[in-house]
Amino acid sequence: MIDTYIINLDRAKERWNKITHRLLKCSDFNIKRVAAIDGKYENFSHIPFDIHQTVRNFGQPLSTGTIGCYLSHVKVWEVFYNSQKDYCLVLEDDVTFDPHLLLNILKELEAIQENDFSTQDRKIEWDLCSLQLNHRGTPLPIKRFKTGHKLCAYLSAVTGAGAYILTKQGARCLLCRAFPLTLPVDHYYTKSHKLNLKFVGIEPRIVQQTSEFSFIEQMGREHLRNLSSWTRALCGFFRVKEEMHQALYNLRWSFPLYRQYFHSQKS
Repeated sequence: MIDTYIINLDRAKERWNKITHRLLKCSDFNIKRVAAIDGKYENFSHIPFDIHQTVRNFGQPLSTGTIGCYLSHVKVWEVFYNSQKDYCLVLEDDVTFDPHLLLNILKELEAIQENDFSTQDRKIEWDLCSLQLNHRGTPLPIKRFKTGHKLCAYLSAVTGAGAYILTKQGARCLLCRAFPLTLPVDHYYTKSHKLNLKFVGIEPRIVQQTSEFSFIEQMGREHLRNLSSWTRALCGFFRVKEEMHQALYNLRWSFPLYRQYFHSQKS
C-alpha cells in the first residue's frame, strides 16, 4: 500500500468525503488525512518570509490562503520524511482522477525506482513526479509506460501541486530550502535547479484540479495590493532568467534519458 496524504481543511468535510470515496474504490491507498493550515484564522507572524524575493520572483505578496497552502504541504513533507516509507502520494482534496489508472501509474513508477538496470540502459532517477500540472511545460519524454502515458521532464515553466508522488530524497530537497518562504508551493517545488531536484510529470496528465484556486489558497486574495508596472516588468525579467536556468538544469540531467527513450522507440 502507498501512504496517501490528503490535505484537507477541517471545515471542508464534503471535499474529504468525495476524495476518500474515490480512493476507496481501490484497496492500495493507505489514506492519511493532514489537517490543512487555514489562512483565514492563522497568525503567520512567526513564519520566516523574504518579501523582497517574493515580489521580485512572483510579482506580488502572498495571500494568507497561499501561505496556508504552502505550510500545509510542508507539514506533509515533514511527516513523510520522518516515516518509514520510501514513497508517498500527496493529494489536495479538490482533485479528480481515475483511481485504477492512478494506481497503475504508481506501480510503473515504483518499478522504475526498484529496477537496478543491469543492462546498458541508463537508470531513470526522479525525486518528485507531478500528476497535476498547469501550462504545457515543453515535456521531454524519458520513459513510456504500458498505459501509453509518458514520464517527462519539462523545459519550460509548469505550476500545480494538486497531486504528486514524492520520494525521500525529494522531501529532503524540498525541506532544505523551504524557508524563508518566497513563493507559492506550486512555484517553489518546480524550481529544480535551486533545489537540486529531479522533477518529472506524467503526460497526458491524469489528475485534474476542480477549481482555479484550492479552498485554502482562496483565503485573503482580496487584500492583495496592486504593484507598479515597473515592479511587474522587473518580475518578468527575473522570471525569464530563472526559467532559462531551470530549463538548462532539466535538460542536462534528462537529455541522455530522452536519447535512450528515442532510440528505444525506433527499435
